[in-house]
Amino acid sequence: MPRRRFDELTDPEIAAALARSPRVILPMGSVEQHGPHLPTGTDFFAATSIALAVAGHLDALVLPL
Repeated sequence: MPRRRFDELTDPEIAAALARSPRVILPMGSVEQHGPHLPTGTDFFAATSIALAVAGHLDALVLPL
């Protein structure tokens, strides 16, 4: 299974992935308080997880925020 996170790939790996499929996904999520029990990045973490799942179906890369 190919890696999907843009920020974890080398330059040649990025070039090969984009030559194979030019699709990229930019996950977006708010950074806000969710009470004392959750981190402020909860929405972004969820968006990134969803983006990685979708990227597997679309043969896309997931960009960092």
